[in-house]
Amino acid sequence: MTVPEFIAVSQASREVLKTAHLIQNLNISCLITGESGTGKTLPDAPVVEGSNASDLEQVLMRNNEVIIENFDRIPNYELLELDGKKVVATSTRNLDEAVIDRFFGITLALPKLSERSEDVEPIAKVFLAEATRILMCKESPDISEIRLDLSANCHSLKRSIYVALLQNSIGEKEILMMMERFLFERLDG
Repeated sequence: MTVPEFIAVSQASREVLKTAHLIQNLNISCLITGESGTGKTLPDAPVVEGSNASDLEQVLMRNNEVIIENFDRIPNYELLELDGKKVVATSTRNLDEAVIDRFFGITLALPKLSERSEDVEPIAKVFLAEATRILMCKESPDISEIRLDLSANCHSLKRSIYVALLQNSIGEKEILMMMERFLFERLDG
């Protein structure tokens, strides 16, 4: 498992990244907990959803390293056999200590993005560059001019940047088209 680019400016993020680098070449399974959108998924191995028992079984049979998203949704932990597999699992909920002790050597907790304020601007800049490219904008506002929404962590942050760019680039023609569509969809006759 190699650790992909992970923006780590805050102390909490740097600690998580440092631990991930330490276990990178060790056969230690790791549980990463945190709210949705905090950056738990490190896509460098086959990824399988915990609630899908048949896919989980197939992926575990074919791979020595696996990422299990939503480990807390596994229907029956008693049937789960990792047999020396290296697993990086994510969970948005706390797991029973017995389950953690049985499957994981290390547990990492990612705080909400609002609790890692130092990470917000660098992450926002990455999203702004992506949005500018995808939306083919000639220019984009400065991050300080955008009202950044952290209510759903990176999910809402990214959405707020895309919305700001769209609002910045909408002209009179587009506004009239949106109004026309809105009126036709909402009004009878």
